[in-house]
Amino acid sequence: YISAFFLVFFLTPTYTVFGQCAAGESEVVVEILTDNYPGETTWTLSDASGVLLTGGPYSGQNTTYTASTCILDAEEPTCLQFVIDDSYGDGICCGYGNGAFTLLIDEVEVATGGNFGYQDIVMFDCAPGTTCNDAVVLTDADYGTVAQASDNFWYTFVPPANGMYEFSSCGAGCNTTLYIHDYCNMNNFGDTNEGTIYYDDMEGGCGEEATITALLDGGEQ
Repeated sequence: YISAFFLVFFLTPTYTVFGQCAAGESEVVVEILTDNYPGETTWTLSDASGVLLTGGPYSGQNTTYTASTCILDAEEPTCLQFVIDDSYGDGICCGYGNGAFTLLIDEVEVATGGNFGYQDIVMFDCAPGTTCNDAVVLTDADYGTVAQASDNFWYTFVPPANGMYEFSSCGAGCNTTLYIHDYCNMNNFGDTNEGTIYYDDMEGGCGEEATITALLDGGEQ
């Protein structure tokens, strides 16, 4: 599975609304660089308790708007969901202006984007394996058996060389589906094989469990 982000820098007017976080809290920042039609853009930032921040529609073209909130530093990640909508359906990048959104936690960028249709959804600061953005890295030390901590789990893997690689849950004793993607966008992923490069659901030859033998390029995540 893949986690990939694209970083873009712009020099534009900026409007900022910052919160002052106390000890034991982290600051979550949402930066929105508008395109030529800022009135089409709205967004929300939520956690399990509900909506934390909202923004838009905007008035300034090609302008950076910034908002922030504070979350508790907990042992378990909060798991935040950012949803951005464009009422015209052409996103905020690469069409009419070079708009973008950027998400940061304590000044560290965790996601950025802008090239979407009507909506983009980003989940971040979640428990390891919860989303492709929080995928657990597999290395050669994991060859053999991986003990999975929950029902649904994301991993990321970089093959050391070109070759055939087997991914299997045969013998696990539970109904399993395997998905292999070459990019990360949780908004595009569901319970079907759409968006996968390899997929198995009871077709691999070991009943309700799954197995995939995949031809992968060395060095490619």
